[in-house]
Amino acid sequence: MRTLFSTGKLAHVVKEMNTFHLAILGVSEMRWTGADKLISEDVTVLYSGGNKHERGVGILLNKEVSGGIMSWEPVNNRIITVRLRHVS
Repeated sequence: MRTLFSTGKLAHVVKEMNTFHLAILGVSEMRWTGADKLISEDVTVLYSGGNKHERGVGILLNKEVSGGIMSWEPVNNRIITVRLRHVS
């Protein structure tokens, strides 16, 4: 998959994330505008993009890991940071 800027792409990535039991997934070509946090199917999506659907990055976190989010910062359309509390 090249980008998440199409209908149904996020659902597909969430499904694959669950299939492979991934807790954290970084996405380098979100191509979503703005910066925000949303929850889709128990997966928290943090994203940072520009004004156009050309760039953007994101981090997807499963339910367990997203409970440990201490802070996150959308730096620009190529950098996003998230600080997580260690959960054992």
